[in-house]
Amino acid sequence: MKRLLLLLAFFTAYSGFATHNRAGYITYKLTGQTVCITITTCTKLSSTSADRPELQVCWGDGERDTVSRTSYIDDPAFDVRQNKYEYCHPYRNQGAFTIEVYDPNRNENVLNILDAVNQPFCITSEVIISPFIGDNQSVDFSYCPCPEYACAFQPYCFNPGAFDLDPGDSLSFELVPCRGAKTCFGDRLVCCYETCPFMAVPTVYQFPGSGGILGGPAVLDPRSGSFCWSSPETAGEYNIAILVHEWRKLGTGEFIPIGNVTLDYQITVSGQCENNAPTLSEVKDTCIVAGTILDFTITATDPDPLDNLTMNASGTPFSDSATFTVPGNGTGNNLTGTFHWETSCDDVNNTDYLITISVDDDDQGNTGPLQVPLSDYESFLIRVIPPPVTGVTANNVGNTIVVNWIPNTGCPGADGYKIYRSNTPTINTNSCCDGSTPTDLGYTLVGTVLGVGSSEFIDNTSNLAVGQQYCYVVVMFYNDGSVSCPSTPACDQLQAEFPIMTRVSIDVTDGAIGTDTVEWYYPYELDTTVAPYNSGNFYYELYRVTGGPTLIFTSVISSSLPALTDVYFDTGLNTAGTQYTYQVKLYHVSTTSVITFVGQSTNASSIFLTLTPNDNQVSLSWNVAVPWTNTLYEIYRETPTGSGTWALIDTTSLTTYNDTGLTNGINYCYRIKSIGGYTAPQIPSPLINWSQEACATPVDMTPPCAPVLEIVGDCEFIMNTLTWNNPNNSCADDVMSYNIYYAPTENSPYSLIQTITVSSDTVFNHNDSGSIAGCYYVTAVDSAQYGNESDSSNIVCVDNCPYYWLPNVFTPNGDNVNDLFIPFPYKFIKDIELKIYNRWGNVVFETTDPDIKWDGYSSENDKLLVEGVYYYVCKVNTIRLIGIEPVMLHGFVHLIYDNKPLNK
Repeated sequence: MKRLLLLLAFFTAYSGFATHNRAGYITYKLTGQTVCITITTCTKLSSTSADRPELQVCWGDGERDTVSRTSYIDDPAFDVRQNKYEYCHPYRNQGAFTIEVYDPNRNENVLNILDAVNQPFCITSEVIISPFIGDNQSVDFSYCPCPEYACAFQPYCFNPGAFDLDPGDSLSFELVPCRGAKTCFGDRLVCCYETCPFMAVPTVYQFPGSGGILGGPAVLDPRSGSFCWSSPETAGEYNIAILVHEWRKLGTGEFIPIGNVTLDYQITVSGQCENNAPTLSEVKDTCIVAGTILDFTITATDPDPLDNLTMNASGTPFSDSATFTVPGNGTGNNLTGTFHWETSCDDVNNTDYLITISVDDDDQGNTGPLQVPLSDYESFLIRVIPPPVTGVTANNVGNTIVVNWIPNTGCPGADGYKIYRSNTPTINTNSCCDGSTPTDLGYTLVGTVLGVGSSEFIDNTSNLAVGQQYCYVVVMFYNDGSVSCPSTPACDQLQAEFPIMTRVSIDVTDGAIGTDTVEWYYPYELDTTVAPYNSGNFYYELYRVTGGPTLIFTSVISSSLPALTDVYFDTGLNTAGTQYTYQVKLYHVSTTSVITFVGQSTNASSIFLTLTPNDNQVSLSWNVAVPWTNTLYEIYRETPTGSGTWALIDTTSLTTYNDTGLTNGINYCYRIKSIGGYTAPQIPSPLINWSQEACATPVDMTPPCAPVLEIVGDCEFIMNTLTWNNPNNSCADDVMSYNIYYAPTENSPYSLIQTITVSSDTVFNHNDSGSIAGCYYVTAVDSAQYGNESDSSNIVCVDNCPYYWLPNVFTPNGDNVNDLFIPFPYKFIKDIELKIYNRWGNVVFETTDPDIKWDGYSSENDKLLVEGVYYYVCKVNTIRLIGIEPVMLHGFVHLIYDNKPLNK
């Protein structure tokens, strides 16, 4: 009891300090492992006895300091004082540390905080010290809400004007409960708390607008930090807390948290408003190319003609070159502000700049006794992207294409350039800021060149093919992920000075005697009028590349390239199981029998089809590796199987296809026909090729979809009723049974407790465990032939409703009425640990039996105890979903005799 009295006295003393805290936050600057903080608080000026020339700071590393106030500003008209405290603290270790400032007390009559006058005021910020993060400046606020006013039954909005001076950092916002002091019995007093362990605490905080009790809904925009309350109804004071998370993007593109700051501020809702809030015109999010100028205007109006408006702007760009000018600011009820920003490459950022515009009125039109100034806020985002790369050219040099551009040395922060390629010169016809990437436009990344001064890329990849056009776009990139818009495309193609593959088609499918037809086109741009090709002859060598280059054919010799043999039938192959790749080489034989290698074609392969059987369907996929472009694939199925008749069943531009609606157990055979060509008009088109024949038999390998489970727990009858949907009615057609799995606690393993063999039976009562606590899931199982089991349903859990009460009197006089100290009927109790004390603190009885059955005799000497009041402490081990959860009971029991019985 002594400890309890001391604790009560401690908080009584706190309550006597007066009531004054309205708002506050902690900002910081981290350099190395030293953090320098600025504490800003807003207090009630009239509470002079509670004025704080100094505050205590907990640094989160076990150390505390007393911090002196460095400045303050008084506003008697609104009964507020804005205080600033500054201090630096070195950390010895790396890690995440919560900086806390705790001060009793909040001002009285805060409507959404229970017993606010006795609730201490606590603000926190988190600093993270890590070599991956380095130095960091926390978020700061342009507007210190000291005070903030709203009018009953009028919409209210506030934005603190959050900004971050570290380039590239981004912010997100979250509405959280206000914090106070930790006062758990038996625990030391710490700076701040969210919940109290091992002990139930009353709910002390309610969000404005929650449950409709305190007015219309209130929401916080997680992107801009604007808090809006649609319609506060009850006049008075309210507190909200905005947690601002700070993020930094690593070179990997991953965003990591690097700290946070909580702003706790107070809103005074007046029920006697004659004022109407001003409004700002809307500003949309925008994007701008670095090096250009962004100009726009925003207007503010007030329906009260005598009010004067003041407009302000906040955001990181204002620490650079951005300006916001408002002619006649502070006079009149209609203002226009102009935002002007001359951007440069230094402003390029892969995160958006948050800009907040505010307008405040002065309520000069109010003739009543209370002036309530009101505000409006408009927040928007600006993205600054790198300028596009210019001067892009593409030129064929031998069997390569050389891409050049003008380096943008005016952007020294850029890391280099990325080069993308396509067969068609697709141009981004939308705005440069629409977010379209080269990939979106159909281009593929083929190279990266580091260094902002670089200006050339040589495309010598092996898949460049004669007869194809290649178009290139270049983008400039930064390490933080910022990229410019795609450049204007530049196109060229290789000279057709080498053989051009046009066909690798499977004519006969067999495991040993299959046949591929291979065909190619002559090098129509090879100049045979100049040396050394202006005399002598040419011939081809055809190689099967698969399994190592093997010469399989040598053509006749001819002085005319078009006259050379350009087709070959490769036989004796395992076309059923192998995809074959081919290449043609061209040689020149001079009149003196000197053989010269002229050049070779790009490799080309047959189409190889793979089948995957499934439930009533066959999935087809095929591999294609050819230098030309296939624009269409036709899917053929043999009908009926073994007939040799192939029917076209569908077409696609993809290399996958699902043939559905089939019958399990029947064999189905397929072939793929490709249709394509080169971009060069000289090469014959279209190019037609066939895959091998492949067969598969559909089989049910697909489990049913998972059921959706619900549960109703009944503590009185100790029974759980599980219900779920029948998947056959929505997403399956072959469910035959269900498996029900159970875990007695949320952390214990699941076991199968029941199988239901009727698909229409979707209800199960579980009542054989003596407890309803537990978690369940259900699976569906299809036909007995295949026995596929679905994924688990959603997991549902239910908890027990344990109760255990003790009477405060019993009469062990032997009359068989109330002779034993026993509990009232109880449920879901494992056991207890009960000790009963006399007035001198001695244990007179103890037991672990939840039925107790104390007859008034001492367990020490088995003698009858005297009448009187006895004190008990009882640890009740309740059976809960989390396992065994102890609950502490303590109280008094009166032992009374009418007719005292004899000792045993």
